[in-house]
Amino acid sequence: MTSGVKTARRRDFKQALLVGLIMGMTPLPALADQDGVCTTSELKNPVRVVLRCPNGLVVEAETRADLRALTGGRPPETVSIKNRAVLVETPKGNGAFQVKTPHAIASVRGTLFAVDATSNQSSVLVLRGQVAVTSLTTRETVVLSAGQGVVIAYDKPVQVKTWPEEKISALLARFAR
Repeated sequence: MTSGVKTARRRDFKQALLVGLIMGMTPLPALADQDGVCTTSELKNPVRVVLRCPNGLVVEAETRADLRALTGGRPPETVSIKNRAVLVETPKGNGAFQVKTPHAIASVRGTLFAVDATSNQSSVLVLRGQVAVTSLTTRETVVLSAGQGVVIAYDKPVQVKTWPEEKISALLARFAR
């Protein structure tokens, strides 16, 4: 990697940190670096960032995902994602964890699930356990079980569906699974 690319990444990280602090959010790598409670690492093929916390919380984010930990907890109790996908594993017995997107809030306890956010919609897929998903537009809440997913968008009704294996595989491939 050239020094120009390293400098640009460092500048982008510092800018994201500043924006996050102004908005009351912290980029995940900065949260991990603050007090050593959680650690971040970069995985390859495909490239992604993983946040691992001592309580068993694991948040895996696609490269270039706009993922932020909302302030107030270490390890975080809520993260916000505006684009791309995250794969989240929460251990049983550690309380609730939330993923906020522009369209929905996914609330969980002891589960494995994925959230994929774009500017138009947010998708949630449950791989293990249950996840409550609330539409920010309609305030409708649905509970998903393993194999079920939902797409939340401003102009679509909230419908729980069992996702076909091909769709699940395509999403998990983004996390080398």
